[in-house]
Amino acid sequence: MLCLAALVAAAVLEENWRAAREWEQFKTARLARGEKLDFKDFVPAQVTGASNFAFEPLVAASYEGVLDKDGHEIRPHTNRGVNRLLEIAVDDQGLYGEGGRSHGNWLLGRMTDLASWQAYYRTLPDMFAVPPQPRKPAQDILLALGKHDRAIEELREASKWPSRFPLNYGEEDPARFLQPHLLALKHCTTLLELRAAAELRNEQVDLAFQDVMLTFRLADTIHSEPFIDSQVSRIQMIQSAIQPIYEGMASNTWSDDQLMAFDAALAKLDFLKDYEWVMRADRAMRMSQIEYLRRTRDFSGVANNSDFAHFFGASAASFYRMAPRACFYRSERELASLYEQFVLPLVDADRHQVSSAAAGKLEARSAEIRSGPVNDVLARMFFSVLFQPTPKFVREQACVDLTRTAIALERYRRANHEYPASLDALVPQFADHVPLDVVDGKPLHYRREDNGRFILYSVGWDGRDDGGTMVIRKGTSVTDDTKGDIVWRYPSP
Repeated sequence: MLCLAALVAAAVLEENWRAAREWEQFKTARLARGEKLDFKDFVPAQVTGASNFAFEPLVAASYEGVLDKDGHEIRPHTNRGVNRLLEIAVDDQGLYGEGGRSHGNWLLGRMTDLASWQAYYRTLPDMFAVPPQPRKPAQDILLALGKHDRAIEELREASKWPSRFPLNYGEEDPARFLQPHLLALKHCTTLLELRAAAELRNEQVDLAFQDVMLTFRLADTIHSEPFIDSQVSRIQMIQSAIQPIYEGMASNTWSDDQLMAFDAALAKLDFLKDYEWVMRADRAMRMSQIEYLRRTRDFSGVANNSDFAHFFGASAASFYRMAPRACFYRSERELASLYEQFVLPLVDADRHQVSSAAAGKLEARSAEIRSGPVNDVLARMFFSVLFQPTPKFVREQACVDLTRTAIALERYRRANHEYPASLDALVPQFADHVPLDVVDGKPLHYRREDNGRFILYSVGWDGRDDGGTMVIRKGTSVTDDTKGDIVWRYPSP
């Protein structure tokens, strides 16, 4: 028995050595071609000087009970006064209406339903200022939201500064990274979206313009954060900027200078590059997470992952607590290979293109991993969650391209009193080149309609031309990120 135990121990030691060597060779080859595999390489630089948007008292309130200004977690979390940033919301929850029905949705050609918001605020006279008798919906909404005017102006002033939130980048267990500020920022941009819509219809166009530009700036404050959640939140915030741009264009309200300012702000956005960067950062973070588990066998942090029970279960978790180090080295290698095979080939940011073939492979592989037998539990668990946010980056880049093209079309109409017969007419006065669809590489689909408007669309994630038809998720009022076209179409006059 002693001999058998010695043989087993020797075999485990040899396997650990072999797996560690193979992993080092794998890393060395990637580092030699310029890949970054250490998460520290993706941590944003400190903001020097006294002015940091994230340290402004109003903004700091969103995290100061959870993190100190050096990024150290406060344990236990405390309630240090009122979270004023989180209170900048359209209501006490920050989300009103089932599926956002009262919010506008330009993807569905829907304007903001101000009458519903007016009726809603009149039911809450203890929370919002309401006049004795209803006036125009836009006027009542601006009165109700006036309670946030001072805070919005504080944000506007602070937004001129550079931004770097003090997140807990030094946390040893990546599963415990905290981002308490994201929800509050999204609440702010949702409010700015509603306020801008009301200002447009109240003929306060300059104020609406300022609120849209502030939305762009707030979204930019988290641009450097190397987390998928941060970038998805930023995508949602940019949508809050596009909606009032759409509504102002549908009502022919924006000036030409304002349209050009919006185009300049949108031109700075590149969600395909953001996708490449954040997925490489996510790969490095997940690898460091596996290394942490190898060193400590502490699964308490990752246990909060909704996929933990699906992939682990009690028996698998017990195994990994006792498993040889070789299992973890091979998990790192398998995970890095999955990113290389299925995630990173999806986009070519330099060509501004998405590979529909790679998209199909990623979708199929994710479904296979979630439903089929799982051999490498750790690698597959982390990989399986990547498909859900991925189409959002593709869709958002298409949304940005559609908005910029719609702005060019609107400026052409003002100069020529009608929309062009084709997108070629936009070049060079209103666009540098004929806009191409990020998915199929062909020109964006465009046609004039009988009502004097136009329809402009991208074929979307699935690469299939559905003639400008959107797909709504079953049981909701929101569009499907993976099916149907992505469409810019104004409501019927």
